Amino acid sequence: MRHLADDPRALLRALAAGNFLGRSLPCGRLFRVEPTFFRRLQAECEALIADHSTRPFTLAENRTTPYGDAVQLCLLNRSGRLDDTSDTHDHSTLGKRFHHGDRFPTLASFIAAFPQAYNMRINTMGTKSGLSPHKEATLHRARDGGYYLRARFHLPIATNPGAQMLIGRDVFHFAEGEVYFFHNGMVHSAANEGATPRRHLVWDMLLSGAAVALMFGAAPAPPFLARVRAADWAVAPIRRHPGSAFEIVDGFRAESLYRRLHLQRFGIAPHQFCRWYLRAVGLRPRRIGFAEA
Repeated sequence: MRHLADDPRALLRALAAGNFLGRSLPCGRLFRVEPTFFRRLQAECEALIADHSTRPFTLAENRTTPYGDAVQLCLLNRSGRLDDTSDTHDHSTLGKRFHHGDRFPTLASFIAAFPQAYNMRINTMGTKSGLSPHKEATLHRARDGGYYLRARFHLPIATNPGAQMLIGRDVFHFAEGEVYFFHNGMVHSAANEGATPRRHLVWDMLLSGAAVALMFGAAPAPPFLARVRAADWAVAPIRRHPGSAFEIVDGFRAESLYRRLHLQRFGIAPHQFCRWYLRAVGLRPRRIGFAEA
């Protein structure tokens, strides 16, 4: 059986399916960072956080409710302000750059390795902090009437066993020094129940042909990254959450209704209908604590 990495079209179809509750790749281990480079990257991230720890950062995620000490520093934007989230979810890369490369050259090298990234941030969660369950659209309508996908990636800079993430119905832990794909089109949340802060570099990329080749297989990896074999992408979940992930957004019912009404005949995109449906029924995300599992 061919792996998704060997078939870019199948990979994109699977990622799109995850946006609508179909079978998909919830997450995957893609690269390991060269140890010396990673130590320099850790040191620069810690220095950046220490310099700006007194600023009132907030997370700028769609429909996300942070709790506890959950903050972010925006590294890739137009203004150069680390507290500027105004273009975090603007899918254009035009005019965006890392403005602090002179002082943080390793971070600058890391960011430059992903030219299709339209944001990059350091997300920090103190102990007993996290993000409530939510879901983001990863499939979008283009101006020409077609669709395009975007994808999210994580590199844990500092973590602990109590730093865990829910994706769909499974709870995962990501290890330091490894780059992961993270399917934010599925219902997900995060919590840090450990005694030390959890810090991740997080970025979003438009899945152009070049981006798919870079992140999932055919293109040469940057010199400080070692590509993980596709057969080893799988990340074993720590445990399974007991409830349906879509207790949160009721996606099964929305998808079923979309298909029964044959709304695709009228040019209505699935993600548009899902948004309208959720607004009409007044559903809101709610926090599900990991202690329930």
